[in-house]
Amino acid sequence: MNRRNFFKSLGVSFSLPTLETFGVQNEDIKRLGVVYVPNGINMKHWTPSNYGKIKEIPQILSPLERHLDKFQVISGLTHDKARPHGDGAGDHARACATFLTGKQANKSEGKIFAGKSFDQILAKKYNGVTKYDSLQFSGDRSVLSGKCDSGYSCAYQYSLSWLSPTQPLPSMNDPREIFNRLFKVEEVSKKKYLQRKSILDFILEDAKILNSKVSNTDKQKLDEYFYAVREAEIQLENIDRFNVENNFELDFDVEKKSDNIRLMYKLMHLSYLTDTSRVITYLTAHEGDNKPYKEIDVSEGHHSLSHHQNDASKLEDLAKINHYHVNLFSEFIDLMKKDNLLENTTIIYGGGISDGNRHNHDELPCVLIGGKQSGTHTRVEKEKPMCDLFVSIMHKHDIDIHKFGDSENELNVV
Repeated sequence: MNRRNFFKSLGVSFSLPTLETFGVQNEDIKRLGVVYVPNGINMKHWTPSNYGKIKEIPQILSPLERHLDKFQVISGLTHDKARPHGDGAGDHARACATFLTGKQANKSEGKIFAGKSFDQILAKKYNGVTKYDSLQFSGDRSVLSGKCDSGYSCAYQYSLSWLSPTQPLPSMNDPREIFNRLFKVEEVSKKKYLQRKSILDFILEDAKILNSKVSNTDKQKLDEYFYAVREAEIQLENIDRFNVENNFELDFDVEKKSDNIRLMYKLMHLSYLTDTSRVITYLTAHEGDNKPYKEIDVSEGHHSLSHHQNDASKLEDLAKINHYHVNLFSEFIDLMKKDNLLENTTIIYGGGISDGNRHNHDELPCVLIGGKQSGTHTRVEKEKPMCDLFVSIMHKHDIDIHKFGDSENELNVV
């Protein structure tokens, strides 16, 4: 059997996870994930109190405690090119545009110019190896034109990945669209809806044949994989029922954000599990996002709270939002860990603003998870470019590069 196998029943193209039966269980697969959270962090409740082995998990990062042996907190990283340098206001636009490029964004509504993002250098390396060189997910619809933050194009705030300095990559924010792209179910979607069948029902016979040819270990892996696919389908079907019952009108004031975020993480997990892509970025919400978080009793908008002016109540609510996002991220790590995907995956969790009240781009929040991380808190020297971290990650992927963005050398922490 080839490593990548597809069921071809009823027009469905269905990717399988890597199985030992295919003879590639030791294949050296390396993956990258980037999860971006906007508007800064309540750093007092993010930063561990000691360096070296973390002795006490801070409040915001507490959901990751069960993964302590798999992550590292890095303090002190800086994105100098996200600072104004004469361009005035617009820190949210610059924070997002610079985060993976290390380049100063051109302040313009129409003439966008930033830099090629480092995830796309990795994507180029895996061109043709996986179904998609890279996947870009987002909590918002993609906006690549118009004026947003203080005269900057909206493209800067809504795009993490840049194919070139003038080409931001659009992100997908509809779980159904992502699911269809991964599993190519468009051709059978109507039949599936009418018959109320799972996409797995259409490939059942092929699955039985395959099951008879693989090892017991692979049988268990296939069972777990099909279960994960079906679980994602069920969530989408629940959304369908909600839409029907409400005449296809969603009330965004009461809809739980967490359900959608969990679904996005499950789709990320499935993408890695099937080797559909090895490079995925997830912009959980655009920089400057001002939606409230009513499901955790935070009624004021996120961006408004980030301008806390040291108000204790606002800081508490900001920490609640930060904790909420880390908790959902930790559930994603549960999935990755369960399928032994963390060992060869490097995931960056963080953002391009530290304190949202000051809009500062030094002392950036950054957690590195996966690979050889081991529950430590590392402080780098003052003004250390975050691009040094990117150079190190590219070296881990066997890319011979010595300069990227404003990097000076590699950061030997991966």
